[in-house]
Amino acid sequence: MVFLYRQFIELRLKEIIELGQGLLDEPVNIQPKILEDHKLLELWKPCRSILEKIGEAGFWPKMPATKLDNVGRLVNEFHDVDPWGINFRYSKEKPSRGGRPTLPDLNRMGVRNLYRVMRRLDFFFTAQLDGIDYFLNESNGWS
Repeated sequence: MVFLYRQFIELRLKEIIELGQGLLDEPVNIQPKILEDHKLLELWKPCRSILEKIGEAGFWPKMPATKLDNVGRLVNEFHDVDPWGINFRYSKEKPSRGGRPTLPDLNRMGVRNLYRVMRRLDFFFTAQLDGIDYFLNESNGWS
């Protein structure tokens, strides 16, 4: 379940980066390899920049930095526990890497809290993507 939540965050960040760039006159400079990778922090940096630039461009009211800071904090928490997107997928490393447990210090998890946090992230990402989609369609004449 946690692996799928992490995948959801990764895919939403990539979606905002790809679609958000289309709204900007001066797109955020990103390395194309970032979109092929699974590192949430590397994805969050351009995603945040894009959302800030969209607000500055006047597509919608500028978002408070605290809201973006909170999303970044949550993305960072996932990144800290699972930087490459495999720790929640596999219980142990490959034997060639030592076969150690991938999450040795994780004894328990607040599943209800995780669910609530993920719902809030879902609302945040969906609102951003709905806004981006609306203005992309508006600029393309709803064709």
